Amino acid sequence: MKAARFHGDRPELRLEDVPDPVLQPGCAIVDVDAAFITRSLAHTLADPSRLMLPPRPFVPGMDTIGRVVAVAEDVGGLRVGEPVYCDHWYASHNVSAIPDHCFLGYFGMGPGAIRHLQRWRDGGYAERMVLPAECLTPLGAAADRASPAMLCRLGWFGTAYGAFVKAGLKPGDTVIVNGATGMVGSSGVLVALAMGAARIVALGRDRAMLDRVAVLAPSRIVPVALGGPGDAEAIAAAGRGAHVLLDAVGTGADPAATHAAIAALGQGGRAVLVGARLSSPIQLDYTAIMYREIAVLGSLWFPRRAAGELIAMIGAGTLDLAAIAAETVTLDRLNDGIRAASRDSLGLGHWACCP
Repeated sequence: MKAARFHGDRPELRLEDVPDPVLQPGCAIVDVDAAFITRSLAHTLADPSRLMLPPRPFVPGMDTIGRVVAVAEDVGGLRVGEPVYCDHWYASHNVSAIPDHCFLGYFGMGPGAIRHLQRWRDGGYAERMVLPAECLTPLGAAADRASPAMLCRLGWFGTAYGAFVKAGLKPGDTVIVNGATGMVGSSGVLVALAMGAARIVALGRDRAMLDRVAVLAPSRIVPVALGGPGDAEAIAAAGRGAHVLLDAVGTGADPAATHAAIAALGQGGRAVLVGARLSSPIQLDYTAIMYREIAVLGSLWFPRRAAGELIAMIGAGTLDLAAIAAETVTLDRLNDGIRAASRDSLGLGHWACCP
């Protein structure tokens, strides 16, 4: 089969002929229809020392859509031929184990993750892939609602959805989304709409993208363009009394908007941080947090069951993906797609590899 592999000697992938993956106990093999191209991949290939990567050469690629072609004998709940979403997040189930969470086929985040990356080193930039069966969720009716290239964005919808679940978002709530013009933030706006948020205060610095986000539901989305001296006052005026904050700012962002958004939360409000490393640490007002019983939570990715819940929302039409624009490349043009994803201001768009 064809696969795009990273050898580490240059900052790009090589398209090669490699053996088909071998079925292992507890696993399934899928034919790949689409794999998400993460914006950070170009930086990872340029500087592989920044992350714990699988042994080289390996096939990168996470958030994959495919069709099941083989299922191990000890696996139930999957049928050959059905379309599935492949969530590459994986960790041991033993609660006493050394932290070993990782994205199979990409990178590890816990000191024990290397053993998983050694066993399942290859991701979705190939014609075929093997993963633990627990990573696969049948698409059902969602496969008829959206293309594989659109559905491979599910991890970013899931990041927002997982945060909202942890925050206890309820229909009728007011939500602040900080970083609403980015990929996670714009996904969060769509998810908040689907979950019944009555009012969404969308904060962003890209005015053109902010306008595109606001038009999704003009009666429910309040855009607040940032970048001026009155940012804190504008956030306070638009977001005062909000129930939930989804903070999805990008790497190197100034924490001022995060501070102002937390301050705007109402009594018992919940702030969930899902963004990247800010330019400086956030500063919390201890007394205000205590008196107003504000919760500040961190959220990384999403629980396994969330994929099925999101897929059901897409299948029912509750989570509408019509605004999403997916640009695609084939395996032989994958390096072009990786470079494009790294420089584009994506927001409601993204890049996908469709072998």
